[in-house]
Amino acid sequence: YGYEMLIVLAWTAIFIYLSYALLKKRDL
Repeated sequence: YGYEMLIVLAWTAIFIYLSYALLKKRDL
């Protein structure tokens, strides 16, 4: 139960980080 939640949080963090990186790249 806790393990599944951890995986979801990890994927969410990765997705947010990638989206942020793409946004910064587009600005340059």
